[in-house]
Amino acid sequence: MASRTPHTPVMLNEVMEALSPRDGAIYVDATFGAGGYAEALLEAVDCTVWGIDRDPRALAIGADLESRFRGRVTVLNGRFGDMVRLLSEVGVERIDGIALDLGVSSMQLDDPERGFSFRADGPLDMRMASSGMTAAEAVNRLTEKELADIIFRYGEERRSRRIARAIVESRRDSPITRTGKLAELVRRVVVKSKDGIDPATRTFQALRIYVNDEMGELERGLNAAEILLRPGGRLSVVSFHSLEDRQAKEFLQGRSGTAAKPSRHLSPQTAEAAPTFKLLHRRVVKPTAAETEANPRARSARMRAAARIETPDLAYRFFVDQMIRPATLLIVLLAVLLSLTLFTVKYQVQDMEDQLLGLNRSITDDRQAIHVLKAEWSYFNEPRRLKILAERYLGMTAIDSRQVGTAREMLPPIHQDNAETVTPLTASVVIQEQHR
Repeated sequence: MASRTPHTPVMLNEVMEALSPRDGAIYVDATFGAGGYAEALLEAVDCTVWGIDRDPRALAIGADLESRFRGRVTVLNGRFGDMVRLLSEVGVERIDGIALDLGVSSMQLDDPERGFSFRADGPLDMRMASSGMTAAEAVNRLTEKELADIIFRYGEERRSRRIARAIVESRRDSPITRTGKLAELVRRVVVKSKDGIDPATRTFQALRIYVNDEMGELERGLNAAEILLRPGGRLSVVSFHSLEDRQAKEFLQGRSGTAAKPSRHLSPQTAEAAPTFKLLHRRVVKPTAAETEANPRARSARMRAAARIETPDLAYRFFVDQMIRPATLLIVLLAVLLSLTLFTVKYQVQDMEDQLLGLNRSITDDRQAIHVLKAEWSYFNEPRRLKILAERYLGMTAIDSRQVGTAREMLPPIHQDNAETVTPLTASVVIQEQHR
């Protein structure tokens, strides 16, 4: 069993207040990491906690908690975006609270071999799980435009094009496989800001988000929380950069009915769905000055929280969130297959039409030949026509009455030795040959 070092998660007091733990409830630490929120919940009340983490190393930490709080905590290996399926497989359908601590954990950041930090040299990995594309593969395989777009979108780095160009030029000489090399490359391109933040911060953040699909995972996780939380259940989301906070904000505002309404001068929109959440705070919650002083990593933390409310259209929203996208994909695939089938049928029909035209031409030619034969046959009973046909097709000429005689009269002199072999048939042939 792995030894476990003490860990205090960011904004622990604020998260515990938002979750409002109670005895007998079921909670999910959806980004288990070092188990800080899970441990705090287990110590606060007599509850059950399920931990979820895609990092296999979190299972070792979970084993320590499982031994201390036997029968009350279990850690599942997987993505929090899949928590509906993960919890359903262990018989959990409804829960009372979910804690989401987004981004990279301290234990991942402090391990140079994981490749998350630009402060210590290590392999350029950045994967939270043990599978998938590494940051090194992304840096060395993606095009300059793709790299620039990723760094700008996920790192909000204004000098993304210059960084991408420098990466492409550097990898022509040798692949970029170490965090130290990438960090130094970025520092040569980007000037250090006045706030003292390392120039490589945004680039490393962007690559980490891209490699782990963190924005897509957050979207799936928020939808899953809406499905799993029973009425009165609490959701707490702690984020560390504006992209995550904006996505959580827009989701909770949209689901609570507090999002900005469109202008009344615009055309009427479709009816809005009934709210599924009630915001616990009108504004984002920030860490206290004491916490940021004790833990500088908490300075960029932001928390948003909401409570699940009863809604009549939960099944409908579940269908929309979980089924519409697969159904749309299925419809597109069916449309493609139908198009291919129609194209094949059209080609076969056209080929059959060409064959029918060929048969029609052949039938027409045969009919014309039959008409000619019929016309020729109608003249067979006329001696003059028979004479013409015999001369044209058989090379024969008619004989007149003056040529008619006995075979012996018409034969040339025959040698005595062959006389006995002459017959009327051979005589007739000889006569014909003489008159040709």
